[in-house]
Amino acid sequence: KAVMRKIADQVRAEAEQWSQMQEMLCQVRKEMEELQSCRDFWQNRALDSDSQIQNLHSSVEGWRRKAISSEAKLKNLQAE
Repeated sequence: KAVMRKIADQVRAEAEQWSQMQEMLCQVRKEMEELQSCRDFWQNRALDSDSQIQNLHSSVEGWRRKAISSEAKLKNLQAE
């Protein structure tokens, strides 16, 4: 009888440990999903920022060409 009680206690203890492990696993899964969501958010922000930077570089290049063209026109007008 004592052996059966000991086995039953051990089974209960292992079942409790298993339950705790399952809870921890669920918590880890939840945290991983949150981390992936944050990663996706910041990755999208970085891609948007890269796109904006490229657009700004294009604008700067366009204004630089206009400035060079205007300087050339001014020199031509001054030469006349």
